[in-house]
Amino acid sequence: MSVIGQGILRFPERWGINHGFARDVISDHVPVWIALKGASLRLLDNATVVASSETNACIDINSAPADELNDLPHVGESRAAAIVEGWPWASLDALAAVSGLSDSRVEDIASSGLGCNH
Repeated sequence: MSVIGQGILRFPERWGINHGFARDVISDHVPVWIALKGASLRLLDNATVVASSETNACIDINSAPADELNDLPHVGESRAAAIVEGWPWASLDALAAVSGLSDSRVEDIASSGLGCNH
């Protein structure tokens, strides 16, 4: 698989904060990104990171394997397993029934454009 783009997300500059504050309060790690298979990185005005693809593919909450569900915002291994266990989901909003996925976190998933329900 070829890498078609890569970079460093310099979030302190993006959010208008200094490096010391970012390191001490947010993270001491520098986020990096790579784009594979025609994917790209798009930063919205509110500094939300959105991955997109030329094919407009999404992660279907009712059929994607757990390792793909991990790519959704706020979803890790245990939440991905809970999503699979809860199949089928009537909508993205229904994911609020998963432990740790509050309404605001489900909204993050919906607004990211990464999750869908086919």
